[in-house]
Amino acid sequence: MGKHYSLTGVDVLQEEVKLSFAVDVVLPDSQDCLNKVPLEMKSHLTSGYDAKGDSSRVTENDSKGSEKNLPEDEDPPHCANSIAKFVSLSIGDEFSGVVSHIQNPDTFFCQRMQNARQLAELEASLNEYCGKFPGSPSFRPAAGNVCCAQFTEDNLWYRAAVTAYASEDTVLVDYMDYGNSDSLPLTRLRPIIPSLMDLPAQAIRCSLAGVKPPLGTWTSEDISYMKKLVKDKVLTVKVVDKESSRSVVELTDASGTPAVNISSLLIEEGCAAEKLSMALPAARGSDVEQANEDTMNKRTCKWIELTLNQTLSVIVCTVYNPGEFYCQISNSHEDGNWYRAVVQNITSDGSVRVSFVDYGNSEEVPLDNIRQISPSFLKLPFQAIKCWLSAASLGHWKSIELAVDETMSVWVTEVVSPDLFYAVPVPNKGQKELLKELISLEDYCRSCNKQPFQPKLGEACCAQFSGNGNWYRAVVLEASQSAVKVLYGDYGSTETLPLSKVLPITDSYLKLPFQTITCSLAGIQKAEWSPLVLDKLKKLLLKQYVTITVKEINGNVNLVTVEKPFDNGYVNVADKLLKEGLVMACSAESSHPEHQGDGGETNCCCAELKVQLEKHKQVLLFLLNKFGNPDGFADMKNLLES
Repeated sequence: MGKHYSLTGVDVLQEEVKLSFAVDVVLPDSQDCLNKVPLEMKSHLTSGYDAKGDSSRVTENDSKGSEKNLPEDEDPPHCANSIAKFVSLSIGDEFSGVVSHIQNPDTFFCQRMQNARQLAELEASLNEYCGKFPGSPSFRPAAGNVCCAQFTEDNLWYRAAVTAYASEDTVLVDYMDYGNSDSLPLTRLRPIIPSLMDLPAQAIRCSLAGVKPPLGTWTSEDISYMKKLVKDKVLTVKVVDKESSRSVVELTDASGTPAVNISSLLIEEGCAAEKLSMALPAARGSDVEQANEDTMNKRTCKWIELTLNQTLSVIVCTVYNPGEFYCQISNSHEDGNWYRAVVQNITSDGSVRVSFVDYGNSEEVPLDNIRQISPSFLKLPFQAIKCWLSAASLGHWKSIELAVDETMSVWVTEVVSPDLFYAVPVPNKGQKELLKELISLEDYCRSCNKQPFQPKLGEACCAQFSGNGNWYRAVVLEASQSAVKVLYGDYGSTETLPLSKVLPITDSYLKLPFQTITCSLAGIQKAEWSPLVLDKLKKLLLKQYVTITVKEINGNVNLVTVEKPFDNGYVNVADKLLKEGLVMACSAESSHPEHQGDGGETNCCCAELKVQLEKHKQVLLFLLNKFGNPDGFADMKNLLES
């Protein structure tokens, strides 16, 4: 770390998208050379001491030794400089292993079972060694150095690499044989000796093949389910790809019949989404020189950019619907039988669905008809211009349909006023179908060519939630020249976004009804609501589980009564507001005739108040008849009976 070295390149390894160089490294102190180490390897870990001595030669083969006998002459303050070795894997390698630590499906660590005995013997020797030497206040390994570390959970000693200093006397370490991390005081560290470094680091950094987070980031539920699937199991680990410092692997549990693929189980449970990948046919013959250039240069591409109000002569080359069609500037040229394209997905039969970026049409082609593209062919911007008709009526959406007198449990997500609040059903029976829809919507939005979009009031659209950057179905509540306020149609929350964060949505993504229920409180008169009313209503409803009963339906708005648990019972929200004098009860005259009963009586919740009033009237008449003075109460009695 922080030293100057002399490097001599001795070999070049060509991978799919980059080059790796094998080099001889001359150490400044000893003038010895290290064996070939890929330059791309980031974890060049050295021991905590820089004392001069013979340097160990580095190989990436497993240690051939078995039990470690500690040399009597290996005194820690004068130990030789040691270099960490790592298990070397290639695409196609397969082994039996266990998962030793999981951060998430994109980052976890495996150990090979074939080295389990050697690792156990090494750790026995390491603990024997560390038990002989007390801690030294002068031992302060630098970040990147290898040492012995005492794990906080079992107080045993393991090989570790220092990653950083958390404070003056506390370090962060990675256990190089397991992959987990720890925060330790310096008193729990010891220097390591070369004989304890013969066995390569056993933690193999991996990424699970064929999966991605369902909604952009891995949740604790996703990670917990993967831990459950691999816990205490010996798995078949197959390397299918290499990504930087990690191996992309398939994990198979063959303990039962039939064997099961861990990626498939995560996808089936909804804890992961399928991640499609493909290997392009290798460059052949005269293409090799060009292929080398491709791997060394980042392939960048761009679409034609238009400015607002720019007028062009175009050819319409592909039409899907008024909300999505593609044009080409009329002076564009074709290039023969081969065309530029981007991969959309891989079908079950192995063919590839591509979008021809200069025309806008999509097609399935055999894998043999795909070639890597040279950066020189990407200088001309893609010629297909994605369009939608500004006057077209898009985004025909619908919400969950409820019936009058239907009762259900809901979670209130947003409260605007007694006239307008939003809720989602609990449980949500359409959750799995919705998840699939949102995964598809995410892919659609990320591949969508961003064009200026000015949504209309009430129009459905795609909106990018600021909380996590993911795309969701939404409805425009307010619109201006630079921003829109949207309601997330499946979650009931609202947000104001810049126009750059909304996209047009096609009807194919609106077949599933929005899961949000738009509600209005039944049984109260409409009014200019005071802040006191709004504050009280939010305390009663917002982020609460309640029970609603539909009394009337007015377009997309459901007039509902609301009950919530209160003091070991239930309270009617409208009644509570009425009793506290915050709202006025609605009258029979104000209800809608089309929703009235056969007798013309109102269906609103004040009907119960009328029943109570009638009972009090009958009680009062009874008292007047029994105890009243005919001369003193005759007028009152006549008034009650009229």
